[in-house]
Amino acid sequence: MKPIRLELRSFGSYPGTEVVDFEALSKRGLFAVTGPTGSGKTMIFDAMVYALYGVLPGQRQGDGEARSHHAPSDAETSVTLDFEVDGARYRVHRQPMWQRPKKKGEGTTLQPAKATLVRLNGSATEPLATSASECGRRCRELVGLDALEFQRVVLLPQGEFNKVLLASDDDREKLLRDLFGGELYERAVTWLKEHVKGLEDEARQVDADLRHHRANAVVALAAASAAWKEEADPARIEGLDNDALVREVEELEAARAGRRQALDAVRRKALEVTQRKSVADEAARRFDDAEAARRSLAALDAQREDVAAARAEAEASRRARPVARLGEHAEGAEQRAVVARRQRAETEHAVTAGLVALGTSLPLVDPARVAAAVQDVTQRVEAEQRALADVEAADRKLERSSGELTAAKAVHEGLVASAGAIRTELASLASKIAELQPLAAVLPERRAAFERATRRIDTRSRLAEAAAQLEGAEAREARARGAYERTMARFVETQAPRLAAGLEAGVPCPVCGSTEHPSPARASDGKPVDHEEVDRARQAWSKATAATEQARASVGALRSELGDEADLGIIEVFGAALEVARGRLEEAERASEDLAVARRAVVERGQALSEATERERRKAQGVAALEERVRGERAALEAATERARGIDPKAVEERTSGVRALKLASAGYGEAYDLSNRAESEHEALGAQLLEALVSQGYAALEDARRLLTSEESERQALERFRAWESGVAEQGTRLRQLQEQGVPEARPDVEALAGDLARAAARANEAERTFTTASNAVDAARAAMQALLERTSQTAGLRDRLDTARLVFKTCNGEAGIKVKLDRWVLGGELDRVTRAANVYLARMTTSRYRLERVKGNRGGLSLEAFDAHTGRARSPASLSGGEQFQASLALALGLADVVSQGGLASGKRFEALFVDEGFGSLDPDTLDEAIYALSMLQATGRVVGAITHVEAMKERLHVGIEVRRLGDGKGSTLVVNP
Repeated sequence: MKPIRLELRSFGSYPGTEVVDFEALSKRGLFAVTGPTGSGKTMIFDAMVYALYGVLPGQRQGDGEARSHHAPSDAETSVTLDFEVDGARYRVHRQPMWQRPKKKGEGTTLQPAKATLVRLNGSATEPLATSASECGRRCRELVGLDALEFQRVVLLPQGEFNKVLLASDDDREKLLRDLFGGELYERAVTWLKEHVKGLEDEARQVDADLRHHRANAVVALAAASAAWKEEADPARIEGLDNDALVREVEELEAARAGRRQALDAVRRKALEVTQRKSVADEAARRFDDAEAARRSLAALDAQREDVAAARAEAEASRRARPVARLGEHAEGAEQRAVVARRQRAETEHAVTAGLVALGTSLPLVDPARVAAAVQDVTQRVEAEQRALADVEAADRKLERSSGELTAAKAVHEGLVASAGAIRTELASLASKIAELQPLAAVLPERRAAFERATRRIDTRSRLAEAAAQLEGAEAREARARGAYERTMARFVETQAPRLAAGLEAGVPCPVCGSTEHPSPARASDGKPVDHEEVDRARQAWSKATAATEQARASVGALRSELGDEADLGIIEVFGAALEVARGRLEEAERASEDLAVARRAVVERGQALSEATERERRKAQGVAALEERVRGERAALEAATERARGIDPKAVEERTSGVRALKLASAGYGEAYDLSNRAESEHEALGAQLLEALVSQGYAALEDARRLLTSEESERQALERFRAWESGVAEQGTRLRQLQEQGVPEARPDVEALAGDLARAAARANEAERTFTTASNAVDAARAAMQALLERTSQTAGLRDRLDTARLVFKTCNGEAGIKVKLDRWVLGGELDRVTRAANVYLARMTTSRYRLERVKGNRGGLSLEAFDAHTGRARSPASLSGGEQFQASLALALGLADVVSQGGLASGKRFEALFVDEGFGSLDPDTLDEAIYALSMLQATGRVVGAITHVEAMKERLHVGIEVRRLGDGKGSTLVVNP
């Protein structure tokens, strides 16, 4: 993974927008990140972690802490990181949740967090994730690390690994737990403990199940033995082993067949008694039923005369009832005929009076002629009413149309005035456009002039910065040249001691050729200088010279670009020119905006004029149509008035009332006429029917029939009583004959004695059945219990072995057995071995293979570290190392951990090409600081880009300042300067 570009907006210590171009910095290989303490140097790398994972390192976990406290209230907070993985480039953009000002009204509203991840394909992008959680997950997949692992691999925290190097065993264990997550192995031991407890509980449950199944088998066998064996001894059964219990079950199952035969014999005996009892019960029933039938027939014969008399009376009443009812109908018809004749006479009188009042005289013959006369009078009156109504309707219609015409003319006049006002506005806008066009036309020219002024002041500012950089580069070149000259002089001075150091006994001297070296030269004031030191000094001077030339070229290019203006004051000249250009640009921009507004207004008002003109035209057409309609309606009123001439409205009103009264009177005439005729006919017909009925039934008068009547309920009861008597006689006679045919004994059988015999036989059979069932069920239960006992024993045969194995594993992992070291401490020891092996690769490079870190293995899985010194052949405590050596060892530990986590630890296989060291260089003396810089150079030689976070001036002098953090002038936050 390689960071490419980082952009911060209102993030952490930075209230504005800051950009870090890591791709440009990577060309330096090794650079410093500088700035005052607490200014936000580490925040740059916190932003990388936040962009990838949505969390802040360390204690700054709250999402709201990502936002700068110095940013304007309406400024958005965001982090954008471009990075490269496996040759592909990606961009992750993340915004935290924050309280932003409302767009309308006062107060704030909560803006939710946002995140996106895209793949960069040239100028195109391919979306990969659009939610915060999904972005975090996809970034973990791409990078191969989670947030904590990323911090350990990419940013080495201040002082952390010096603690790992020098801590005690217990303190080092705590640090390693934080780095490698030792709680996982604690949970594993806890799980083993719970697993052992679970197996112990399972074993106890198995023992309880086995005891339960055996107890069930013993109880069942004791019950079966008590029923089927003469000598039943529960104590004997309790003392049998499992095999003997199985044999006991088999013996009882063999005895079951004989017991079943005895039970069948008892059942057959009870069945014979049951059959004799059933035959006796049936004979007793026939005897009892025959006696009951004889008694019923005797009782029915005693009722014969009384039932016959009641039947005769009911039959006479039934014959007389139709005649009596016909008489009632004839009397009712006579009364209805009288009423109908009276109603017809009254209706005829009312109709005649009504016709006379309307000037019509008509002899009343039938309803049809009456209806025709009423219709003729009604039509004459309705014709007069319509003529008067037509005049009134035509008048109302003319009045309504005249009102509409007046209103339409007023609206038309308003539309004409509105169109005139719009034309006036368009003339005013045309005049304004003519004024604005010349000033708006020079906008591109003035914008170009403003941009030229902006570029000039920017170029002048960069010239000032480049001049300052040139001054610093010349100073560094002078220091590098002096260092090279001193190194070279020392090299010359120590040439003889350096050559003498390479002499070997018996080997010719490269200077004099002698194989004897009695008095080799020695340096009088320190270690001789070798060729490598001279080369390094020369390279440093050459690098400083190249930097000076580059800075000088930058200054020359900028001065050439500015020409004669290169020495002018930034504020006095360039600032004034920029303000003049800005004012002229703003004037042209305002004119351009006003011109655009005026042109839009012309289009808008032109459309409005077109619409107003169209509305005025349509309204004028409507006025003409209304005028034509008014003329037609006035002519219609005159025609209707002519048709109604000579009609007296008051007389029409009186005749209308008379017609209503005549219609009401004549409406019932036809019905009264028909009703009278029907009533007369009905009366005549019913009288003839009544006479015929009296003659046919032999009654002299209607009263003779009425005297024979009884109530219909009495008739029904008498006839039902007779039918029930007849049915009873027939039923009992038939029943008696059937019983005599089936056989009725002379005397009733003694069923009570047979019932006693049956009860005793059934009791014996039930007892035998109960005994056999209980014993048989007990045998089955014993067999099932023994089968369950044996199956449970077989199923759990390996449980004891698993329990013993689990106990041993738990005690071993808990430090109670074996090497007596707890699992988590043993694992941390192994991880520390892996880290030290990886660290020793770097430490060997830094110390030319002098030092090697080793773990001291003790009884408790020791986590102590010692440094093996190849010069002395002995191991020593890391605390005894010099400051520079301790720095090298702790840095090697940090790099070893980064390798373990990024490759060996999680097997991610990802390559991390950038490393940032925040190790606290301020505590190092000058010599140790040189060694630290040398160690970082060695690290750069492995192909990584290395950034050293520091505020130490000596580090700034020795390393290129790639990122400089500066506090803002108002003290509200910081800003970044990136020097590629």
